[in-house]
Amino acid sequence: MPRDKNNKSRIPKKQTAAGRSQPNPKRRVARMVVRRDTVPRGFHFFDANDPRHLPLPCRVAPYVVQRFIVNFSASTHATLRTVVLVGGTIQQNITTGNQTVTQTDVVALYGNENTIISSAGVLKSPDMTALVTATTILPPEVTISATSVNILCVTNATKAAGQVWLGRSHGPLDLPDPVTSLSLGDIAGPFIGRPGVRPMSYYQLYNSHNVHAIPMDVVKYQDFNTVAPGYPGQPTNGFTFDGGMTPLILVFSPSGSDITTYNLRISLECRVRYPTAHANSSLHSSYPPTPQSSFDSYVAEAEQVVGGVIDAGMGAMAGVRVAGVPGAIAGGLAGFYGRQGRMGPRFQ
Repeated sequence: MPRDKNNKSRIPKKQTAAGRSQPNPKRRVARMVVRRDTVPRGFHFFDANDPRHLPLPCRVAPYVVQRFIVNFSASTHATLRTVVLVGGTIQQNITTGNQTVTQTDVVALYGNENTIISSAGVLKSPDMTALVTATTILPPEVTISATSVNILCVTNATKAAGQVWLGRSHGPLDLPDPVTSLSLGDIAGPFIGRPGVRPMSYYQLYNSHNVHAIPMDVVKYQDFNTVAPGYPGQPTNGFTFDGGMTPLILVFSPSGSDITTYNLRISLECRVRYPTAHANSSLHSSYPPTPQSSFDSYVAEAEQVVGGVIDAGMGAMAGVRVAGVPGAIAGGLAGFYGRQGRMGPRFQ
């Protein structure tokens, strides 16, 4: 049946089974899409607390993904900056011409800016220590796939003061051997004077924020090293940070007579490969390689986030698209469903 030419309505028409023209109700539905400009595509892969895992860009033997979490409280000093260096540490033992590299259970070093690295405080992961001591056959092999720090200010607003510089290192931390000639301030000083570092006040950190590392050297990023307990006290000779991921640096400024305390949640996502004789070797799984172009794209986009710092609530929206839902509701839904994994519910 031809369309009525006398009908001046601009509403699109469609022919029904009865042959009469009726307005198309689908054309009246407004579609509202939550923009993802603030969260890069694939950024969740570098969140050590996110269940979505980023496989290596090459085929490797099966392994199991495990996460190690350490809770730590850092306080500002009255006169000196407090420095925390986060990143899986390794020790290189060179004997008789052979070099043995071991992944340690040390996840961070801390102290004030005058602290020599060889005297810095050592923060270990008890779960990673237990992983080593419980193995009586052969030690497992480990490589770090993601490093994250969640920071939150817990001091009363009337007593808090100062600010924090957050970010990731622009490259490997080249430490001298022995490490008795370098202080934490020698690393923190140049760090806060470079672009790409995120200065934040204590007030901003009342809202939890995350700092994520990114792969730095793909060769070391995919290299499995034997895991062993680290130095019992302070760092010793042959110590350095894992070269596969960018170390994270946190510098807490002085706050006068008031002491401001921040709670840190340090998380490591590791690929662990147990020896064949170990019972946990049955947990190994094969992961299809990530296409090299996709892997490079994820890393390049994550580099655009200043210092790797992102609001903890926005981080949950990475990779989630919400349409047909009002903006205020969409933000909450994206934050919830963004945590459900790659195959979780999505709104289209």
